[in-house]
Order: sequence, then structure tokens, then C-alpha cells
Amino acid sequence: MIKNLIIVALVTILLSACSQWVSVNPLSPPAEPDKKMEGLWKLESKENDTVYLHIGEKADNTMIALSIEHKGDGSLDIVEIPFFISRTGTNNYLNVRYEDIEKGVSESDKGFIFVKYSFSDDNTLSFYQFDPELIISAVQSGKLKGEVYYRETKTTPTPESTVREKSTPEKTVDSVKMTDTSENLVKYFESEGVKFLPEVLKFIRVKQ
Repeated sequence: MIKNLIIVALVTILLSACSQWVSVNPLSPPAEPDKKMEGLWKLESKENDTVYLHIGEKADNTMIALSIEHKGDGSLDIVEIPFFISRTGTNNYLNVRYEDIEKGVSESDKGFIFVKYSFSDDNTLSFYQFDPELIISAVQSGKLKGEVYYRETKTTPTPESTVREKSTPEKTVDSVKMTDTSENLVKYFESEGVKFLPEVLKFIRVKQ
């Protein structure tokens, strides 16, 4: 199962708390870097979290975000996030390889994570995460091609159970891997009714 480790790197926006998902294919080949993203950003937080995001360009139309959290004990949590941009004409997305931000990733967990982003003005950058339940449902119903991986959990027998009755294994979704084409992924994610999690991460530009 993909771990919920990126509390620093976009503060859990890349990874959900429950079931996780990745895609074999990106949303598109790397688009031209978004120069508007470049610079230093600070997380707007009601929890008094001090998190900075340094964003700049790399080679071959790729970009990098360096997330730095200043912790209460004086230490720093630093995560490096390589990514590239997809532009659909309507929205902009980050494509992040999960194996680039986590070591020892299993084959079933390797792939791309998508994060929508937008600017409300030149100095406010927001990130949005797809609702994982929507992705699970899309793959299970065949709207998107992919594989759903399950893990078994045991139910607790009721007090009325006899000694001959055993707990029954139940399957819960562990992770999802989308295998559909980039074109079909964009078509689905750009369709009406696609939901995002309510937690929007807002970063304010630090003027230098």
C-alpha cells in the first residue's frame, strides 16, 4: 500500500489518507514549464504549520519543488519533488512519479500521481487532490482501465455466533493502478462531476 508520507511535500495533497492510486501513464508529455510557479511560496495554514515551497525549472521541460517544513524542535523536514506540467486547455496539472518521492516502492505502486493547481492571482497558488473514491469507482465500473488491489480484513464474530462460526474475510481496497491512455485520463478528469477533496492547499508567494 502506498504510504501517507508526504505531510511535508504539499502537506498530504499528493497522497490520500485511505486508499491510494497511481497511473501507468502521465496526462501528457511534459509541457513547457510554468514560469508563474517559479519562486518561493509559504503555506497558508490555520495550524501554524511553517512550510515553504521552493519551485524552479530543471532540464527537458521538467520542474522541481523543494518542500521545507520548520518543525517546533528546530529541525527541518525536507522533501524534493520532481514533476512536469500538463495543460488541458481548461486546467493545469502536476505529474509526479511516486517512486521519485519514496524509496523502495513496489512494482504495483510505481506510477504517476496527478495534482491540479491554479492561481487565483499572481501571488496565490492552490493545489487540489482528486477524490480517491471517485478513481476507485471509475476503475471498478470500467470508466477507466486499471487494476484494483485488495487486502483482506477479518470481521469480528457477533456475540450470537456459535463456536463453529468463523470470522469472514472482507476485502478492502488497498490501492488502484490506472492503465488507461493519457487521452482517456484527460477526458475523464476534465468531465463534469469529477470531485476533489475539500482540503485545498493554498500557498502565498514570498516576495524577495
